[in-house]
Amino acid sequence: MDDPWARPPGTAAEHRPGNWGGDPVPGPAVEASTGPLVSPARRLRPARIAVVGAAILSLVEGLTSAWALWETRSVAGDEPGGGDTPLDGLTVSQDAIDRFNAVSGVDGVVAIIGVLALIVAAVFVIRWENVVLRNQRGLGVPRPRYAPVAAGFSWFVPIWSLFGPKRALNDAWRAAAPASEGRAGGDAWLVRAVPTLFTAWWATWLVGQIVGNGATRLTDDTLSGQTLLYGGSVVACVSTIVAGVLFVAVMERITARHDARIAEREAPAT
Repeated sequence: MDDPWARPPGTAAEHRPGNWGGDPVPGPAVEASTGPLVSPARRLRPARIAVVGAAILSLVEGLTSAWALWETRSVAGDEPGGGDTPLDGLTVSQDAIDRFNAVSGVDGVVAIIGVLALIVAAVFVIRWENVVLRNQRGLGVPRPRYAPVAAGFSWFVPIWSLFGPKRALNDAWRAAAPASEGRAGGDAWLVRAVPTLFTAWWATWLVGQIVGNGATRLTDDTLSGQTLLYGGSVVACVSTIVAGVLFVAVMERITARHDARIAEREAPAT
């Protein structure tokens, strides 16, 4: 999928029309930039804490959703109409209805807190991401595909959020390759491999987002609809937890790679 918001690397002569953000066309090498490089390590710690905190809240939400799923299935088993029974037409005991309503309310509150935690984590992640993307020019990338502001927005814009954040961090990793891999001039740097870890993180993140959003939109006001909602929430929470753990590793590896390049530049010439 081509990214219409990404900047085409190189000049017009070095870029195939209609391929913005797609497969790069190797271009001539250019002299490495001597721009400033800033270590992202200082912003890594708060970002890591925020991501871990959001993952912990996802765990709590997953547990409350599993509890709500259990209560929903229990009520559906006691209802003569089964899962097709509307929520406002339950005939089971008042005690069962009270338990169902209580756990549903708890799950709803935890879900709202979880969303707020993700927003806070996004703020700290984007602050960290801003540093590694700004470093690209100092690492020899004359025209980065993603400006920090554009990469930040890519987390929230529909459709773009399905691939923009991953591509931006791919570029941050590629730009900080060791000097032994050659300079970042032209477009050749865009074909450098990224760790499988990046793909695993992004796949689990997308599964969590797609399943969670899909379950919310497909539900109705019946016991079956609530079963789908809570079941989808459990799957989404598990995926989000795994994605959070993997993303911490992604940030740590990118940070270490940038710091290594900074140390390489500051090392005395021999």
